[in-house]
Order: sequence, then structure tokens, then C-alpha cells
Amino acid sequence: MDRRKLIGGALLLPLAGMAAAKTQVVESKCCDCGMMDNIPREIEDSNPLDNELEKYPRCVLCNMDRSRFHATRHLLHYGDNTVHATCSITCAAQCMVKERRRKFKKIYAADFGSGNDIKPLTDAKNATYLLGSNLPRVMSPVSKHAFSDPAAAEAARKTHGGEIADFAAASEQAIAETARYVINNLL
Repeated sequence: MDRRKLIGGALLLPLAGMAAAKTQVVESKCCDCGMMDNIPREIEDSNPLDNELEKYPRCVLCNMDRSRFHATRHLLHYGDNTVHATCSITCAAQCMVKERRRKFKKIYAADFGSGNDIKPLTDAKNATYLLGSNLPRVMSPVSKHAFSDPAAAEAARKTHGGEIADFAAASEQAIAETARYVINNLL
């Protein structure tokens, strides 16, 4: 047998096992306590909204606690029923860029205008975003909050400042901020 084929085949075996798995688990440090955490990076789920904070407790990108940042969390549901759960639109936008060739079933955002203790998720495509207000920011130098009701977003703008935008504009701003951050830290 040809040695190159044997070595090449041996190198591909671990990759074949990873491709067959439905869930890829990655060990990383928890940002809150420094403990090691097994984070599901990709989970197949046809009902991602059922107990979503329990199923997806940490951001797939930065490992932040999504319960703690429930008011800005996002959830990406792909056409193959896999899910990426994030703490913010900043992390969601980075996932969208990385996975740009995948089809989305739906993208959800926390409804900041809700009076609930834990903000419910709403369709991000139809949400109204408040950008640049004095509301808390997450993973970004500029705050970005989604509202299911445009009137609630306008009321928040009058109180907290900022500007009204749609999901596309909020995503574009998040991507541009990430690009500026990367470029500024390279120079």
C-alpha cells in the first residue's frame, strides 16, 4: 500500500467522525468564572424556541451567559434545523457572515420593549432596532436593541436617544464595528 494514501487516510479519520456528529462540543473557558465549559457549537433542533435559554445557555461565539444578556440575545435557525444562539446582534452578525451560504429559516431577537422579566424572542426581520441610545450595550461600542412594536422603539428613542433602524441596518453597523475593531487592533 502507498504510504501517502495510508497517512492521508489516517489524517482524515478524525474529520470523518466530526462530520458524522450532529453536535460539535468545544471545550473553552467560561468568561464569568474561569471554569472549563463544554459549549455545544451546533445543535440540530426543529423547535429552537422551546426552553431556548436552557438549551442554549451561552453565546456560541463569545461564551457569554445568554440569561444574563437576555435583553439583547439573538437566535439563528438555519434551514437544516441547526441553531446558533448568541448574546447580541454583534455576535449574530458575525455568525451570519461566517455562515452566509446557509439558508435561514428564521432569525430571532429579544423584544426589548416587552415588560417580561425575560425578554421573549421575536422575528428579527420584522423588528425595529434602536441604535446608539444610552441603553446598555453588549459586545459593541454602540447599543443595539430590538423591539417588536415600532411605537415602543420610538418611545425608547425619545427617552434614551439614538436612532431607529431595521434589522439590516443594525446588522451592517455591527459588522462594520467588528471590522473597525479588528483593523484597529492589527495596526
